[in-house]
Amino acid sequence: SWVGEHVVLGQTIVPGTAYMEIMGAAAHAWSPDQSWKVTALSIAAPLVVPERGEIRLQVTAKPAGDDENSSVSIYSMPDVEEGQWIPHATGELVLSDGSGVPEAPTSFPPPGAEPLDVEGMYDVMGDEGLVYGPCFQGIREGWSLGDAIWTKVALPDAARSTATTYRLHPGLLDGALHGIALAARLKHESHDLYLPFGLDELEVFSTGESVLWVRIGKLDINEEILRTSLEIFNPQGMVV
Repeated sequence: SWVGEHVVLGQTIVPGTAYMEIMGAAAHAWSPDQSWKVTALSIAAPLVVPERGEIRLQVTAKPAGDDENSSVSIYSMPDVEEGQWIPHATGELVLSDGSGVPEAPTSFPPPGAEPLDVEGMYDVMGDEGLVYGPCFQGIREGWSLGDAIWTKVALPDAARSTATTYRLHPGLLDGALHGIALAARLKHESHDLYLPFGLDELEVFSTGESVLWVRIGKLDINEEILRTSLEIFNPQGMVV
């Protein structure tokens, strides 16, 4: 399973992108005829996958009130007697009106972009404690254009047939986030280790993709917190 390919500082940890996928899937199961955004996602504690045994997951969704959005929470419990539910992530589900769709460039890579050397990137990440398997080694190309970094991200051939079973495969989306580390090194000469722990908003327009082009916007690094925005497209230029 791709979950076992995500090792952080010696522990197999469920990636934050899996929470994004689970929350989006919960919204779709709740109301499949409507389009939802996952917003205000906050990760409270990592979900460590044990070497042996199983873990139970619980996803709870609460309908919207008069002054609040629908909420969703994710919990886990070791499959043992007298286990307790551990909270891992919370978020909100908001109906989408389809506005704010970014405009795709005329081609990929975009005209005027300069190529970047991404070979060996995952070896460096591994030396820093992020040991990723094939599903999480998604960056194939990197390009620089002004303040933005563009990356081409793809699932390995062996996993591409499973992409259609997800809204956005967690390994593929995680690979899209790796471009942030690339941008931090190139634009800010930062070699700090960043992991996602919060998300303002995620809206998925096209599901089941296995190859992406990602635009990483200008970075804001302040007090060990990095903020940026991503625009994601498929190779045909459709917004993902």
